[in-house]
Amino acid sequence: MNLGKLIATLRMEQEVIRKADEALKKLKARHEITKAEAISALEEEGTDTARNANAVITRTETEIPQAEDWEVFYKFIRRNNAFELLHRRISSQAYRTFMDDRKSKKLIPGTKIYTKVGLNIRKR
Repeated sequence: MNLGKLIATLRMEQEVIRKADEALKKLKARHEITKAEAISALEEEGTDTARNANAVITRTETEIPQAEDWEVFYKFIRRNNAFELLHRRISSQAYRTFMDDRKSKKLIPGTKIYTKVGLNIRKR
């Protein structure tokens, strides 16, 4: 396929994906509303589980930790060597900013750079 046809195909596929993403977003929002309605119905019935011929639904509770004071939390992590409490991911933007501000252009110890190659497609 020549480059002109590839560009046309990429743009067409991009538009199909955009429309599908839009439809999926609406469907997911509706699904969240339906789930909230089901949770309310279970609570009104005084039960955590209900079933019909198609499925079983069960109300669950999960405790999600949230930091109220990041400085205090980071001190706890350092003091207890509890780094497993954090996600293991480097912020690309913060890393680039940090490297731009450094006098030395050596990489931060324990890191390496992976160059991800992408393709930008814009509508004309």
